[in-house]
Amino acid sequence: MRNTLLLTAFSLSTLLAFSQPENSLLWKITPKKGKQVSYLFGSMHTNDSLCNTWSDAWWQAFHSCNMVLGETNFVSPDMKDAMGALMLSMMKDTSLKDLFPPTDFAFVDSILTQYLPPELAPFSNKMKPLLTLVSMMEQPVESGPYFELMDVRIQRMALGEKKIVSGLETATEQIISLDVLNLKEQAELMLTVLQSDEGLAVELDEMQRLYVQQDFAKLMEHEMMDEYPEKLIHELVNVRNHRFFDRLLPLLKKNRVFCVLGAMHLPGETGLIAQLRNAGYKVEPVDFTFTKSALEKK
Repeated sequence: MRNTLLLTAFSLSTLLAFSQPENSLLWKITPKKGKQVSYLFGSMHTNDSLCNTWSDAWWQAFHSCNMVLGETNFVSPDMKDAMGALMLSMMKDTSLKDLFPPTDFAFVDSILTQYLPPELAPFSNKMKPLLTLVSMMEQPVESGPYFELMDVRIQRMALGEKKIVSGLETATEQIISLDVLNLKEQAELMLTVLQSDEGLAVELDEMQRLYVQQDFAKLMEHEMMDEYPEKLIHELVNVRNHRFFDRLLPLLKKNRVFCVLGAMHLPGETGLIAQLRNAGYKVEPVDFTFTKSALEKK
């Protein structure tokens, strides 16, 4: 169940539009003028050992940069922003129990009791449904071996190399993105995801395998987006893509950036690859692999 929920986070929006022909999760960014090279990496929010073991080409790109950017700053969060996000994550005049018929709530509550992180359990009845669902999804799987998810681990490694670490959006902005659905819609989506667990398990394992193979074309064949409202996908992908690009652009002019974003933010018309190319940057796929040997070396 844990593995299924975690990978559902990737399926929520990663498979929207893998339209460019090159298959790679790592991209070299070169400006028209100057030799200051940066990189863009499409992550998967997992601590699975195979997904977190990269060949030398990946490490060379990472070591060459002085700044690591993520969707948000996971390792040095702004506490004022974190508190604001926490307040936004809570329902004021209703509870999770109020959003479901009794039988459905009993089912949802049984899942929360078993899989919600212990530190969040006391707040589960007041947290907004989608936030609760994401909290369950993004728990490290027991197979590890890394305790932290990929994005967090990369930022932690960057701190170890005394790189600048920052994020392209705030925690508050992330919460607001989920609020494009009202509470009833969030509850309906939450129930759909939890009830489809058995059917998702095989598909999500296959998606992780295809992610490691960097096979975007075949990933599209395993798309599982039908149950997600279009307005949620638009907010999570297109709106945030423009935000990421606008904030990344000035940083590329002053730093050698290793930018780590969920793989969903790379492809498509609004993806970072297309936007960077439209802005005049040369963006090329980098040949690297996921490899067990990298785990042994690093």
